[in-house]
Amino acid sequence: QGHFNEHIFSLEQELYKKEGIDLAQITFADNAIVLSTLEDKKGVFAVLNEENKLPKGSDTGFLSKVLKNENNALKAPTAKELRDPKNQLVFIVTHYAGPVRYTVTDFLDKNKDRLFDDLAAVGASSKSKFVSSLFKA
Repeated sequence: QGHFNEHIFSLEQELYKKEGIDLAQITFADNAIVLSTLEDKKGVFAVLNEENKLPKGSDTGFLSKVLKNENNALKAPTAKELRDPKNQLVFIVTHYAGPVRYTVTDFLDKNKDRLFDDLAAVGASSKSKFVSSLFKA
């Protein structure tokens, strides 16, 4: 994202200046901490993938692990907000546009790779006895 901002916004503004086009300087927020919070080795996506690999992985387990990495971009609801039941399974990511609440209910289920199940079903229904035998339980 930072690379995109640098090359699209900054370089474009420089080009406009060189060509004599009057352009108000546009400022943009650096969202590197948000990207890091989501994509790093211990980021939200990595935690989600790890929790999905656990036999007893759960949405609450995912949430507790995500909140261990709390920072300026990632927060838990305040104690006052937690009194409301709808905030019990929530983490908050503060993007450049403001805070966004993510409710983790069914996060793990939505992140599961269903391709293998689909391929196994297709293989089991194969007209080839050999192929279908490979997928029978």
